[in-house]
Amino acid sequence: DNRGKLIEDDPDAGRTELAASTAIEPFVSEVTTYPGVHAAHATLAGTRDTPAVALVISAEQGGDLTEIRHRIDTDGLPRLCQALDLDTLPTTVEFRFSTKAGARAL
Repeated sequence: DNRGKLIEDDPDAGRTELAASTAIEPFVSEVTTYPGVHAAHATLAGTRDTPAVALVISAEQGGDLTEIRHRIDTDGLPRLCQALDLDTLPTTVEFRFSTKAGARAL
């Protein structure tokens, strides 16, 4: 059962099993800090050869979705790709609006 795994366990090929949740947590934490983002949740699925990210963002009322997406594409995803040693990482982003207004407490 490979659910929740990014890389299959294959010690003979020098591969290491990596839990998808472990790989995606720093990315989600970063996205949550972007201005206008109330919360974020991401799922990293697939194998080493066919990984994909599904990202759901709860945006604050009045949040700049274009800027949030730009930050994901120019900051968050490149760092995630580098951490996973990938050239590209297909990603879907779904925006939802939070009913909470204003800045969150840090």
